[in-house]
Amino acid sequence: MRIIFVLLFTLSIGNVFAQEAKDTIPPPDTEHLKYSCESGKKQAELDFENGEYNCFSYGLMRKEDYDFERFYSAYLHKNYKINNTNMGCVVTDYDMCYSDTMTKLVKEKFGKDIFKKSREEAKKIYKKQ
Repeated sequence: MRIIFVLLFTLSIGNVFAQEAKDTIPPPDTEHLKYSCESGKKQAELDFENGEYNCFSYGLMRKEDYDFERFYSAYLHKNYKINNTNMGCVVTDYDMCYSDTMTKLVKEKFGKDIFKKSREEAKKIYKKQ
């Protein structure tokens, strides 16, 4: 009886180790390529060509006058079609490359001082209200 038990035990251990080995390398995942720096740049260029000027900011924003900031965002959109939005604290390579590329293209189109100039214009109008 003991011999049968030892024999069964030995055969069962052999079967455990004889299982087919699985690949340890997962299949290629291209999902990360959608959100790479390069795709962020390409998307910014495509959006710019389509007249979508998305100038995003990231991080905690300290705004002293929330009403003016809302007015300024509306002013940018109305006069220049620039969407000025804060996207929060989480920033990816895609986000940074998109934002850098779009800001560069917007400055080339409207002038390197577009944000300073438009803020001053908006302040003058806002104070008159």
